[in-house]
Amino acid sequence: MTNDDLVQFKLLLPAALKLRVEAEANANRRSLSKEIVAVLDEKFPEPFTDDRLAALALEAAVALTKMANDTTRDQDERDIAVITLEKLRDDIRSGRTPAAAMRAYIESIQMKTSPQG
Repeated sequence: MTNDDLVQFKLLLPAALKLRVEAEANANRRSLSKEIVAVLDEKFPEPFTDDRLAALALEAAVALTKMANDTTRDQDERDIAVITLEKLRDDIRSGRTPAAAMRAYIESIQMKTSPQG
């Protein structure tokens, strides 16, 4: 991030909240500003682009292949890796782009891990 990408504005915080954020910033060895940006970036991540999703699909395929072939892992973990890899491959073979396949995979994980899912 360059200085041209940064926007300065005034922010009013309750004093107690500012103290908590400062304490966390100190613990993380960051400035108050960088701590606030880190927290906001975690809460509001950038949306995935198709190129990024395609790269993630490739990374996932490589990691899942390694996991499926890792004989030091529990058999259940290896089976889950194989099933997940097959699902990703089937999606791509059926005409979904790697990005669309990865987007569907991410959404399915979010549904399973959300408090309502």
